[in-house]
Amino acid sequence: MTNKDSESEKGVDEQLEQRNGSAGVTGKRQKVKAHSKKWWWVYLILFIAGVLIVTLPIIYVGFPNIAQNGVNKAHLEVTGLEFYNPTPDSIQVTERIITHNPSMYTPTLDPWSGGTFVVTNGTYSDKAIVYLPVPKTHTLHPLSNAAIVNATVPINDQAQIALYATQLVKLEKVTTALVGKPLLHIGKLPAIHVNYNASTTYSGMNGLQGFNVTNIRIDPGNTLLILPNMNGTAFIPNPSNITADLGNVTFSLKDPAGVEVGVALIENMLLRPGDNNLPLVGMLNQTLVIPALENGFINLTITGTDCIYNGKHIPYYEAALAANLFHLRLNVLQILKDSLGI
Repeated sequence: MTNKDSESEKGVDEQLEQRNGSAGVTGKRQKVKAHSKKWWWVYLILFIAGVLIVTLPIIYVGFPNIAQNGVNKAHLEVTGLEFYNPTPDSIQVTERIITHNPSMYTPTLDPWSGGTFVVTNGTYSDKAIVYLPVPKTHTLHPLSNAAIVNATVPINDQAQIALYATQLVKLEKVTTALVGKPLLHIGKLPAIHVNYNASTTYSGMNGLQGFNVTNIRIDPGNTLLILPNMNGTAFIPNPSNITADLGNVTFSLKDPAGVEVGVALIENMLLRPGDNNLPLVGMLNQTLVIPALENGFINLTITGTDCIYNGKHIPYYEAALAANLFHLRLNVLQILKDSLGI
C-alpha cells in the first residue's frame, strides 16, 4: 500500500467520524427539544416558583420593614396650635405641622385616628389626652406640610388634658406624642399598617412671664363692692405659637399675708402668639388694701380661679390657671393720684 492510499483512507475515516459526531449532536438536540416541548409547563412552574420565592419575602417582609424604618426616622415639627370653643368634655383643635422625612420614599397615609399623649421626661402618660382625626397625607422628601383643621374632639381623659394645659401655660418647652396605626401606601405595593409614634417638642407659654397690668384706674368712692371699681389693661406676652380661647377668666388678688383684697375679670380672654393687651375690670377692697400698703406699694399674688365659656366652667383651663401664679407690685398711691387727676 502506498502512502497516498494510506492518507486517502485516513481522510475517509475522519469524514465518517465527523458525520457520526454531527449526527450525535443533532440527536441530543432533538431529544432536548422534544423533552422541553413535552415538559415546558413544569419548567414554567419552577420559574414562577423561583420568582415568587425571591420576590414575596421582599414584598411581604422587606417592604414592611423598610416602610416602618422610614416612619421611625421621620419627625414632626409643630408650627401652630389653636384651641377654640372649649367645653368641659370637648375642644376644637387646629394643628399645623411640618414632617421631616429623611427617606427617599414618599408614602401616603390614609386617614387615621391619632392618640395625643403628654410626654414628661421621656415617659408617656398612660392615657391619651384626645384622639385627633389625622387626614390623608402624602409625605414628601425632605419636607411636607400637613394640618388638622377645626377638629372638634372629645376629651379622652380629664386628668391628662388638665396636665397638658398646665404644661402649656407653665413650661418653656412641652413634649407630646402622636401615636396610632395608619395604613401606608407606596406606589402599587400592598398597603400595610405601620406603628406611628412621633414625639415632638415645642414652645410653651413659659409661665406668661412679663405679665403686667397698666393704665390702672380706681374709683375711690365705690366701696360697696357691688360694681367694678377698678379697670386697666392686662399685658400678657405669649412666647409660643399656641392660640387659646379661654372665655371669661376671673383672677383672685391676694396680699402678702394671703388675704384676698380683690378680684379681676378678663372677658373673652383670647391668647394669641406674641404680646396680648386685654382690657381688665375688677373690684378692689380698699379697706383691706390700705393696711397691706408698704410705702404706698402693695405686692399682689394673682391666681386664675374661674374660666367660663358659654356659661360653663372649663375645668382643665381652671387647673392650668390655678397652677400658674402671677406676681405684681402696684404703686397704689400713684394709681390713686392718676385716678383723681392729681
